[in-house]
Amino acid sequence: KLTAPGGKRDLLSTGLETPQQAASREIAEETSLHVPESDWSVLTTKQGDWGSLVVLAAPHEGVLHARTMEVEEVSVHTIDVLLSMPRDTLAPDLPELLELLLHHVYTAP
Repeated sequence: KLTAPGGKRDLLSTGLETPQQAASREIAEETSLHVPESDWSVLTTKQGDWGSLVVLAAPHEGVLHARTMEVEEVSVHTIDVLLSMPRDTLAPDLPELLELLLHHVYTAP
């Protein structure tokens, strides 16, 4: 199923990574893209019994050159195309994340 890069925050010698540090590290590990921590914008956060979720986004001109660092296929689609795909082809949380991103894109100053 299609999904977005993501992961957990690591514990560093200086404390827990910031969400932006974790996003930069995870995106580099999963796609080979290098996105500066300062480029990330927080779209939303969620709290639950399981912990917390921070959803971030960053524009990056290299997105069309992203490649996987895992044994999986990488594909790049517009938000509109992803939202029109059958739900069973997407990871369960992806449609909600796409809606958040779409809202962010059209309401950003």
